[in-house]
Amino acid sequence: MHTKIVVDTSVLIQDSHYLEELIKENTLIIPSILADELDNMKEASDNKRAYNGRTGLRFIDKYEADLTFTVVDIAIGLPEGFDVNNNDNKILSIAKQMDAKIATRDRGMKIKAMACSIGIIDLEDSYDEINLLGYKVFEWDCSDEEIADKLNDLAEDDTNNIFELDINEFAILKDTNRPIFTEDGISDGYQVQAIVQWNGKKIIPLKYKDVNNTFTGKVKPRNLEQKMLFSLMQNEKITIKVCSGGYGAGKDFVMLSNALEMVEKHKYEKIIWFRNPVNVRGIKETGSLPGSFQEKLEPYSAVLDDILGASYGTEMFLQSGKLEIGNLGAVRGRTFKDSIIYLTEMQNCSPEIIQLLLSRVGEGSILVMNGDYKQIDDTKHNVSSISETVRVLHGIEKFGWVQLNKVERSPTADLARRFDEI
Repeated sequence: MHTKIVVDTSVLIQDSHYLEELIKENTLIIPSILADELDNMKEASDNKRAYNGRTGLRFIDKYEADLTFTVVDIAIGLPEGFDVNNNDNKILSIAKQMDAKIATRDRGMKIKAMACSIGIIDLEDSYDEINLLGYKVFEWDCSDEEIADKLNDLAEDDTNNIFELDINEFAILKDTNRPIFTEDGISDGYQVQAIVQWNGKKIIPLKYKDVNNTFTGKVKPRNLEQKMLFSLMQNEKITIKVCSGGYGAGKDFVMLSNALEMVEKHKYEKIIWFRNPVNVRGIKETGSLPGSFQEKLEPYSAVLDDILGASYGTEMFLQSGKLEIGNLGAVRGRTFKDSIIYLTEMQNCSPEIIQLLLSRVGEGSILVMNGDYKQIDDTKHNVSSISETVRVLHGIEKFGWVQLNKVERSPTADLARRFDEI
C-alpha cells in the first residue's frame, strides 16, 4: 500500500530528484497553496527566489498526471491555538485530514507536525545525492561465481544495466584478483577490467580516439578520467557536456583540444568562448578597464593564450572567424548555430546564466562547460551551478558529465591540494 505524503514548498524547490524516487511507490499530495506560492516566487525580482519558483513548477508540470491535488481554504482539525489562515497550518491540516505524512525541510513545520502527531519524511537520511562524478567504480572479484554470472549475462544481453547507471554515466570495473603495486611495493588499487557507459538503452564499451590539431598538436588522455572526458567530448549524441575538476586536472586543455579538432575538421564552424569576468576571490577589483570589449576581457582569456600559443595564436584564430569571444551580458536574443558554445569557470555563473546560455543553443550546436566546485570566486552565488546543472539535466539523453580528480599540470602544482586540508 502506498504511503500518502503531503509535499511542502521547501521540498519541491530543493529535492525534486528525491521526489522523483518517492513518486514511484507513494502518493504525493500537492496542496493548491504550493502552486500559488511558486507562482509568486517565479515573479520575484530576486533571481534565486525566481529560479526556485520555476524549479517547483517544472516538477508539477512534469508529473501532473501522477500527483494528487487538493484545495483547502482554512486549517481544520488541528489543536486549538493554530492560526486557521496560516499557509503552513493549512498544509498540515491536509496531512491530518488525509492521514498522510509530510515531507518538509522547514524546522518550524516539523515541530508543528510532531505536535499534531503527523508523520514526517526524514529527507536528511533518505535523500540520495546525484552522483556528481559522472562515473561509478566497482571493485569486484571477477572470479566469484555470482560476479562471473553477472558479467556473462551482460555479454549476452547488453540491455541489462547491471551497474544501475544513470543515462550517459560511466562504470569502471576493477578486478580485485589483479592488484597493482608501486615501484616501492605499496598497494595501489586494482587493474581495470573494463570501462563502460549506459546510453539509456544498452551498456556500451568506452570509445574515444586521440586528437590532433594545429594548436595543441597530438593529444591523448593521461588517465582514466580524461579517457571518459575524451569519450564525452566525441559523443555526437550528447549535446550538453559538463566537466568538473580541480586546478591542473586538464579540463580546458582536454576540452579545447577536442573542440579545436572538431572545428578544423569542419564539424562545427567556430568556438564561441565565454567566461564570466569575475576576479579571483580575495583579489581587489582593479576598476574599469579601458578599451574595447575584447581588450577588457584579455586578463580573463589567458587560458586561450596558454592553449592556442600566446596572444598571437588567439588573435590569429579570432581573425580566421573560427573563434568568437562571447559576452554573457549580451546573449539574450542571440541564436548560436553550428557552433561549440564553450563556457569555462562555470562555478562563477548563476544557474540562471547557465539556463540563459542553454536557451541560446541553435541548430547544429553543442554546449560545453567546465568548472571547479572549490574555486567559487563570486560569493553571491549560494548554490553551485555545477551541481545544479547535473541535478536538473541528469537522466537526459543529450546530457553527459564527468569529473577529473587527478592533477596533471605538474608534480609541483599537485602540492596545492595540501591547502585543502587547512
